[in-house]
Amino acid sequence: MHEERHNHSHHHHDHEVGHDGEKLLKRIIHWKRHNEDHLESYREWAKKAESMGYGEVKELLNEICYKAEEQNGLFDRIIKIIESKL
Repeated sequence: MHEERHNHSHHHHDHEVGHDGEKLLKRIIHWKRHNEDHLESYREWAKKAESMGYGEVKELLNEICYKAEEQNGLFDRIIKIIESKL
């Protein structure tokens, strides 16, 4: 009887992990989209900064864009990991 209760509890735990995984996946996707929105703005302002004569600001914003794109790559890896366990 103890073994049956253990199996039931374990099964319930797996269900919770799946639910938590779905919540985590939604959060990661949200963060990635939010990051993409910021990227669009950074690119726009990099161009504006250059036209205002702030070449160094443009370069720094472009560097931020590069790092944000790296973050998106990491988000993609996280998404694949979570999806593989759901």
